[in-house]
Amino acid sequence: MLARVSDAKTDERAWRVGAAAEEKVGAKLETKLGSRGWRVLHSIPVGEKGADIDHLLIGPGGVFTINTKSHPGKSITVMKTGVRVGGFSTRYLPKARYEAERAARLLTAATGELVQVRACLVLLTGCSASLSVPMVASLRMPMVGV
Repeated sequence: MLARVSDAKTDERAWRVGAAAEEKVGAKLETKLGSRGWRVLHSIPVGEKGADIDHLLIGPGGVFTINTKSHPGKSITVMKTGVRVGGFSTRYLPKARYEAERAARLLTAATGELVQVRACLVLLTGCSASLSVPMVASLRMPMVGV
């Protein structure tokens, strides 16, 4: 209780902030894409240690994993080599790619057909984010398949 009142950084608080961000992104995906032929799945369990894929989009444009990160009030810099939050490097891009690879393997195994999946990363800050690359398109992560 004291941690909540003092706004201390705890695992429980981090989980709550992350869950709220995932719900916000999920609602937007449903609203914007649900009526346009897209199937939006949320919190898909993968693995044995409680890991999940935040959102999976399946539709006319292909299959996408969406990894959501929330950093209220933090500055975010996106570079070709990675993402920095509050000046610190993260592993968000490799983890997003891994989620897409994992989804591609699981979907390919389940369907018996090659399923290619593109990784996406959604960063919520409540403030500005800067891109230190010439074009956002250059940040595209390659489509992965098995």
